[in-house]
Amino acid sequence: MERFLYRWTPEQGLPERPGRLRFSTEPDDTVFFDALRRIHSATLDAHALRAIEEGGLGQAAPEELDFVR
Repeated sequence: MERFLYRWTPEQGLPERPGRLRFSTEPDDTVFFDALRRIHSATLDAHALRAIEEGGLGQAAPEELDFVR
């Protein structure tokens, strides 16, 4: 099992935007927790599955948010 982390840097420039997605800031962590709970309910990610097994979705979502930060 390995997890890849990709980072964008300004030197790489931005790809052309197709207009299908809209990116905006979200200051409310509860929005992220809700999305992560829904994602983790059907995940195959081994780290998330372990966290769900140990403490349920309530444990897996904050762990994932910490990882993303």
